[in-house]
Amino acid sequence: LMRLVSELESTRRLLDAAEAHALAALDAASATEHSDGLSTSAWLARQTNLPFGAARRRVSLARRLGTDLGTVDDALRAGRIGVDHARVLSSRPRPRPRPQPTPPVTHR
Repeated sequence: LMRLVSELESTRRLLDAAEAHALAALDAASATEHSDGLSTSAWLARQTNLPFGAARRRVSLARRLGTDLGTVDDALRAGRIGVDHARVLSSRPRPRPRPQPTPPVTHR
C-alpha cells in the first residue's frame, strides 16, 4: 500500500503538469472564449464541476508557469514537486534588485 500511494503521487504530479500546460495553451489561444464564450477558468469549472475559485487558481498557476517560472515548471514536469508546492513558489514575491548607490556629484 505504501508503494501504491507513492506511485499515485508521482502519477498525480505528472497529470498536474500536463494539465497546467494544456490550460496555458488553451488560455493563450483564447480557445474557450472562441468556442464557448467563456474564460478558461469558467470553462474549466463548468466542464469539470470544479468550484470557480479552484479553476481560477489552476489557470492562474498555468499562466505563471508558462511565463516566468521556468525553474518551478521544470521541477513540476519532472515530478520533483507537486502543484501545491508550485503554487506556493509562484506566489512568493520576487526579490527586487538592490538599487545601486549613485556616486556623489562633484561640482567644479
